Amino acid sequence: AEAGIPGPVMLGILGGFAAFAVLVLWLGGILLSRTPLRALLKPKGHFAAYGGLVALSAIYSFAPGGEDPAGTMVPQKAAQDAPGGAPDVVLVVVDTMRADYLGPYGDTNGLSPNIDKLAEESVVFEQYVTQASWTRASFASLYTSAAPSSHKSKLKAQPLLDENETLAEVMSAAGYATGGMPNNINVTRSFNFQQGFDWFEYQAPSYIAGATESSAQLSMYNVLRKLRDKLTSGKYTVTDYYQPAEVSLKRAREFVKKNKDADNRWFLIIHLMEPHDPYFAHPYDGSAVGRAWRPNPDPSEADALKALYRGEVKHMDTQLGEFMDWMKAEGVWDDTLFVVTADHGEEFQEHGGWWHGITLYDEQIHVPLIVKTPGDNHKGWRVPWQVREIDVAPTIASFAKVENLPA
Repeated sequence: AEAGIPGPVMLGILGGFAAFAVLVLWLGGILLSRTPLRALLKPKGHFAAYGGLVALSAIYSFAPGGEDPAGTMVPQKAAQDAPGGAPDVVLVVVDTMRADYLGPYGDTNGLSPNIDKLAEESVVFEQYVTQASWTRASFASLYTSAAPSSHKSKLKAQPLLDENETLAEVMSAAGYATGGMPNNINVTRSFNFQQGFDWFEYQAPSYIAGATESSAQLSMYNVLRKLRDKLTSGKYTVTDYYQPAEVSLKRAREFVKKNKDADNRWFLIIHLMEPHDPYFAHPYDGSAVGRAWRPNPDPSEADALKALYRGEVKHMDTQLGEFMDWMKAEGVWDDTLFVVTADHGEEFQEHGGWWHGITLYDEQIHVPLIVKTPGDNHKGWRVPWQVREIDVAPTIASFAKVENLPA
């Protein structure tokens, strides 16, 4: 079974689900058809399946394994344990962020004034490409400085193997307090991405019926999620899918403040889900478009989906700008290495397709890389030649004066 549940137990759960669904269908027809609640029976199959799956979710919320204890936000690591004069480090990974929707990469829609301002203080790598066009394989390359063929976390069922040395492990061994804030289940403890982090907290969505990270990996949970999407069509809630930037960045402030006050040298990875689908309208009004329920939109919808995507980019930029302003007010900005990048991009019919993870065209692998170095060094530099995702970890480790760089 997928989340560590023994086969006979899974069969029992599925049998219970089937019996419950039949019971709801039978009772529903008798008890609800003559009451105002009869609307719930349109169609009966959806109502019965949803009720049964909710019960199933409540059962498998106790599924073992794959949970995400946060660890220690403020480990006992004195600043002198880290290399002398080394900076604090923030690595922001914006999920599904194409380069060409940001001002430093040619966008003229004014979507990213805060990132534009950051770029003026930073090195902008104009031709930065990722090693994969989907989250887990790309993050694994970012963390290990290895191609997917080497780190072997390239298929849906493949975790990040223990044998891979991660940037967080290197930084932790050098005396840094390390924090990770994954916002996509592909890069959580379920797939062994916690390696090297003192504090590792999944910015989990509001799981249905009290499900957990491990039980959310079950195929039956995905069926439940799709049924929920159908029943709530037109009135979606962002926290059902991920934690928005304002929530994650508030938590990031806690990590920075507490480690600053503890005199730790710290390294934090922040994972923002905007503009990953579902694309929500801003300000939030309950409308959204997601890949799960719209896997193959009509090509005529490209402009409308691009507009939603642009709105997500603008929302992310606003929240990130507030976080950067907070860092400046807190007095930690100038001496921090601040890196903004993405795991992959998104396609809007440029080559006849949608979404990501299918091809390696530029729209899916050409993403931003903006590096603000400590002080005013390298301010306003632009690098026109191609650099790769596997170059990021060694670059960060070098700035951090860590001797044992990722391979």
